[in-house]
Amino acid sequence: MDRFSLVSLKNDTDDRKIFQHPATLIRLANLLMGVQWEKDKHRKQRKERGPLPVIASWMDMEREVSLVVGVNLESKNNLGNRFNEVAERLKIEVNHDSFMANIIMMKKESLGEFLREMGQV
Repeated sequence: MDRFSLVSLKNDTDDRKIFQHPATLIRLANLLMGVQWEKDKHRKQRKERGPLPVIASWMDMEREVSLVVGVNLESKNNLGNRFNEVAERLKIEVNHDSFMANIIMMKKESLGEFLREMGQV
């Protein structure tokens, strides 16, 4: 995907359950964005724009929900607005358990369609 980088985790092992917490998932996304920045900073096309936004999802197989977070380097994290626009367009029911719009939860079967549409926005 050329609009964002994606990391997707499942809770199929005990050590991955730590990512069920939004703050931990955001830290992972920020870490990956930093790695991407270091990797790409010598490429002229990325140097001017900065790294791609990172979307990280964590799928809870037992509860059948997905937690999705998005981070970027812009001072205003517009991913939250894009998350809401895409969810409304696709009529996906999402929950915001946080005051941050860039953290949402949805049914796991909606995740694939949601991410495909985010790649088109």
